[in-house]
Amino acid sequence: MDKGQTLRSWADGGRLTPGATDEIAGPGDPDLYCDVHGATIQTVLRYESEFYLLLKGGRGWTTDPMTAAPRDIMTEELVESSFAYLPSEDQVWILDNVEELLRRWATDRAPLRLTCALWRVGSLSDEAGSFVPLPPL
Repeated sequence: MDKGQTLRSWADGGRLTPGATDEIAGPGDPDLYCDVHGATIQTVLRYESEFYLLLKGGRGWTTDPMTAAPRDIMTEELVESSFAYLPSEDQVWILDNVEELLRRWATDRAPLRLTCALWRVGSLSDEAGSFVPLPPL
């Protein structure tokens, strides 16, 4: 499955879930570099196909990009996430779906889980199983 197929599958019905395939990073995966749960979205910014989020209040850990050492997320620490999609012309509607879900989560103060692994699709998911795929680094 290619990364574009992952995004289309999510947008077309949410059939995929984090950790369900080797393509999508999920909780407990051994190659995660970030696993934060219970965070809420503080800020959602969108510029064309790019998104920028600030999450707060989560617990978990991330890997320091300079030292590669894992470190715990501190209480009330802001966690940044930015990503961009490159949908084809006939799939630009996906961007609106992503923005709508992110803004709903922000308004509802929904507790979210952020999981990321190198070279795989990351995920931002809620407790009900809805998720936004994050393009791989």
